[in-house]
Amino acid sequence: MTKGGIVNIRPPNYRQRFQEAFACVGWRIIEAPVLVPETLGAVLPDPDAYDAIIFTSQVAVELFRNIPAWHGKIAYAVGAATAEAAHDAGFARAIQTGMDAKDLAKVLAAASFHLAFYPSAEEVSADLSLDDPLRIHRLAVYRMTPSARLPEAFLNLVRSGQPVIVPVFSRRSARTVERLLQDAGVTGKDAMLIAIGISADVLGVETGPWQRRVVADNPTMDALVAKTAAIATEFNAGARP
Repeated sequence: MTKGGIVNIRPPNYRQRFQEAFACVGWRIIEAPVLVPETLGAVLPDPDAYDAIIFTSQVAVELFRNIPAWHGKIAYAVGAATAEAAHDAGFARAIQTGMDAKDLAKVLAAASFHLAFYPSAEEVSADLSLDDPLRIHRLAVYRMTPSARLPEAFLNLVRSGQPVIVPVFSRRSARTVERLLQDAGVTGKDAMLIAIGISADVLGVETGPWQRRVVADNPTMDALVAKTAAIATEFNAGARP
């Protein structure tokens, strides 16, 4: 039976959840974060001015874990993981708004809050505050800094010829891991690399150093795990990309 590896390129904040979710596949998991959060030292506004807060990532949630003055606000969160993280951080009213920014925008447009604070990354794929600038105030509180290189454990696995599955959650992380692999001299011709995107938008149109690019059946962690498990099963049965 063939066994390969699964590479977690997500930030360290997501490590435990990733490990727990993908453990069922039965393959070795290697940690190789390609984007690392860095706080910007932004001065947060007075929480008394807001009745809601918007989270699009667990990274932003963690910055508010030890600020109880915000915990009484309604927290709108993208995805089950972010909503769960918000609740764990102390937000009693954490509302999951769907799976992506489009779902969140629809919920926010219909919500009855007076003023919402949107702590975000420096770079965002969609600026929610532009849709409703009078009710949504955005402030960049962290940036995602690309790693300078990939861990040797990841590169050694790639060079071993074993199948390597890389679940991809964001377009920026896809671009970053592709660049780092290419910088390390890895190509789709000499490595058994499979990228599994949580959506087609995440993978984009570039081919990258992949032998195979696959998209999960829907944009959820569960679907990404299921697709990973299905491909691992193919390899375990002797398949190749």
